Amino acid sequence: MKARRLRTQLMLGMLVYFFGAFGFIYGGARTLDAWLTSRYLESLPAAAQRAGRDLEAMRVPDLADLRVLKEASEAANAQGQFYSDLGLGVLTVLAACVALGLAMGVGHRLARPIEHVAQASRRMAQGDLQARAEPGRGSSLELRNLVDDFNRMADSLAESRRELKESTAAIAHELRTPLTILRGRLQGIHDGVFASGPAEITALIQQVDSLSRVVEDLRVVSLADAAGLALERQPVELATEVEKLLPVIEPDLHALGMRLELDLRPAQVHADPQRLRQLLVCLLDNARRYASEGGVVRIETLTSGGAGVLRVLDRGAGFPPGSAERAFERFWRSEASRSRQTGGSGLGLSVVRAIAHAHGGEAHAANRPDGGALLEVRLPASS
Repeated sequence: MKARRLRTQLMLGMLVYFFGAFGFIYGGARTLDAWLTSRYLESLPAAAQRAGRDLEAMRVPDLADLRVLKEASEAANAQGQFYSDLGLGVLTVLAACVALGLAMGVGHRLARPIEHVAQASRRMAQGDLQARAEPGRGSSLELRNLVDDFNRMADSLAESRRELKESTAAIAHELRTPLTILRGRLQGIHDGVFASGPAEITALIQQVDSLSRVVEDLRVVSLADAAGLALERQPVELATEVEKLLPVIEPDLHALGMRLELDLRPAQVHADPQRLRQLLVCLLDNARRYASEGGVVRIETLTSGGAGVLRVLDRGAGFPPGSAERAFERFWRSEASRSRQTGGSGLGLSVVRAIAHAHGGEAHAANRPDGGALLEVRLPASS
């Protein structure tokens, strides 16, 4: 059943009240008048009744009968007026009761969705994020939209709480390992178990770097979620930025036996160069960590649909079926290829999407038809 607008329902309700009350009073008045007339005629003397019938038949009544009719009419006039006024009063009260009943019925139907929203709001304020409102049958379009918007908000809050709990647990897990290693190493050096030589210091610095990376990634993602990620935008050539970054990332790829393929076409975007380099590092680091068995990483830049496009393609295991877009969730790893032992924090691709969204762009993930993963970032082209 198609929902009507609230103003339409109110207009129809007012029309029902008006015509219902009017019809009730009019019909009741006609019935009362007919009843009073019948009672009045029955109460007249026989001579007055004869005069009345003669008048109705357009005949001249007998003068004596007419005199009796006049006297009887004068005597019954006051009583008839009393009954007429009493009848109209009773009809008015009954009509008001009918209108009140209709108004209560329609008002209840209109107010029910709002009451459901209010009850669900109170439950949510008490911590029950599973509370939902029901629109009710016959609700107006506006009230249905209100209930739907409330339920979507409740779903969003429940999802936010779930993500917060999972993120908190994941952050604790990510920080616990390097902190445990740091404390164990430092305690060992303090107790004389480990020598405090360059090798130990280097290992400690690596753990500190790991902690710093997790903290920085969390900061970027949190700032982006709060729309507080500062950007200093300027025209940037994607192909040039990739070429600048190659000397930094290429040795690590070669050390893993990975070959780099390039297809760098002009693609100028309006972006923050520093954040763009951070995005590129995260993409290439993701390929280095999780696609080394594929042996090949391909980087493409191009312009498409008014946007600068950056793609990183690999020949690794790819994503599990149906889970490609989950790769951008915080701390998500597939069981097959993304474990804590690989060294990743699980935040790299979250940082990629956060930086892309902060620029007004998009980030997508997919499996390649012939095997491997495809990560694509689209940024607004520089005008």
